[in-house]
Formats: sequence, structure tokens, C-alpha cells
Amino acid sequence: MKISHLAYYILENYSSVEGGITPLKLQKLLYYTKAWGLVSGELSVSGQFKAWKNGPVNGYIYHQFKEYGDQPIPKHEAGPVPPSKKKLIDFILESYTHFDAITLSAMTHEEDPWEQTPKDEVISDQLIKKFYSQQLFAKNFPLDENKPYYPVYTDFMYSFIFDFQEDDKAKEIIFDSFDEYKKLMQQSKKDLKNFFALESA
Repeated sequence: MKISHLAYYILENYSSVEGGITPLKLQKLLYYTKAWGLVSGELSVSGQFKAWKNGPVNGYIYHQFKEYGDQPIPKHEAGPVPPSKKKLIDFILESYTHFDAITLSAMTHEEDPWEQTPKDEVISDQLIKKFYSQQLFAKNFPLDENKPYYPVYTDFMYSFIFDFQEDDKAKEIIFDSFDEYKKLMQQSKKDLKNFFALESA
């Protein structure tokens, strides 16, 4: 899949997420979709990512949308995506889009592909696949609605499990299903908004 096609797909289908899709957030969503596409073996995204200051960046997409700075990019129309690819892409994006751009960038800074690649050099597909294949999120592949869901680990989660023993099962944060995870995330957002509404009342 061409990276430009994927970018337009994200902008068409996910521009309504809270905060919108800024150029920085778009870069990280593209990077993680490429990474998990490699791990799953079911999606090949064209285009290379280089180790820039703010994390992995695809130069072509950067220049295409840099005029928006830190503002959301307007919705764009994308061409059709095969159903089999769409399911995988949506699964990855729905696991990442609720994080803001700064959080996503910080996450890539904690991961080997960006850390181990010299500044401004291309992050190799081999390094990407090797690292992410060892992460718990990789257990979600191949996709199966009857499997438990392993969420994306943020800095907060890593700090929570830091003192656990390597073989401690409590390190693994697991949900019964992806749907359960999404429902809990939606509820937590509502609870947070209600909390701040009460605080400001």
C-alpha cells in the first residue's frame, strides 16, 4: 500500500478524533501502521522512515503536510481499501488514535528502532520488525475477534510495570476483547470530562 494512500485514508476516516490529525500525529500513525503491518505479515506500506528529532518521519508525507504546522490537517478523501487490509489498518489505528501527537512521539523515543538508528538515517524494516515482534501488542496478530486484546503500552504503563519481575504475569495488561477495551476507553473519557466539569462548576 502506498504511504500516501494510507495517509489519505487516515485523514478521511480519523480526522474527527479529539484534537484532529496534526502532521506530527499523522507521521506516528503511519509509522505504527507500517510497523504492525510488517509484524503481522499482512500489510506492506511503501515509504521509509528516518530517525528525526521528533521520532520516525517519512519525508514525502512531511513535505506534503508541513504547512499545517501543529494544527489539524483537513479531512481528505482516499481511494478504496480492500476489506482484508481495512480490518487490519482500522485495528491498528483504533489502538493508537486516542493518544495525542506528543504521547505518540514520546513512545517512539522509548523504542529501539528510533533509539538505535543514527540521526537522519533510515530506520530499517528489519529493525522495526525485530523490535515490535517482541512486544506484547504483537500477540494480537493474526487478528481474531475471540482472542484477548493486548493494548499499546504508554510511558505510564511502563512506569507501572517497571518493578515487576521479568516473568511476572501481572506485567501483562490484557482485556477480554478489543471491543471491551474500546468501551472502557470511551467510558474513561466520559468520566474524565465529568470530573473536570464538576471541578470547574
